Amino acid sequence: MWFLKGRPTSLTVKAMVASVVNGYQHTSYRFRLEAEKDTTKDGKVWIAIAFPWAPHKPNGGFKIISNNFLTLLEENSDNIEDITQLCEDDIQIWIRLRSLKSEKDIELVHVQEMIQWYLDDIGVLTFWATPQHTYQINYSHKIASDSCLFLPTRLPIIIASAHKPKMDYKVWVVDGVTVELPKYLERVECLKLENLLKESQKTLDCFTFTDWDWDEDTRIHTENWESSDDEDFEDSEES
Repeated sequence: MWFLKGRPTSLTVKAMVASVVNGYQHTSYRFRLEAEKDTTKDGKVWIAIAFPWAPHKPNGGFKIISNNFLTLLEENSDNIEDITQLCEDDIQIWIRLRSLKSEKDIELVHVQEMIQWYLDDIGVLTFWATPQHTYQINYSHKIASDSCLFLPTRLPIIIASAHKPKMDYKVWVVDGVTVELPKYLERVECLKLENLLKESQKTLDCFTFTDWDWDEDTRIHTENWESSDDEDFEDSEES
């Protein structure tokens, strides 16, 4: 998660990443943050989320989807009525990251660093969020060219070095390959829905982490692969 305006002091994330047939990934990303008030605009922060970009697809293959899997996993821990679901009208997709430089609300140093890290194979969506509110966005995109599930966890240098916020991540992984995992992932039990997933022969793993190499996005191997000749599809089921 990249912060174009505003500096977070804490960030809590619950996410689900799933490998889906025909070379796709589904992601449910729920988060709540606090921020330094004097760095916000009208009390809001401007957030960017990176995703693998497929140049042969509209919007790089990105789509908002309807998905309740994360809600089933976390049905007892969050009040669903208090969660703001982000939709297409709430976000903007940037085909050219350099176009962000002309936006008056950004901190230019963050955009310049983002352009340095994210090349043509990564796209970015942006939206405004209010601290101390819980948000969720459900989306799909083509799986990354390295066949890894992609979870955006990279932080800008200025935030990670001088203003690193308190972080708390929990991520469920559907049909991931649990070898050569990032070293900071700590496996935890996730007995819930195991029987449901067994019926579809999919695997479910759960990990937490509070500290990691801030200059890395989290990638988890799969047996899926990106194919440019697949047929486009609407929302498909992971289970």
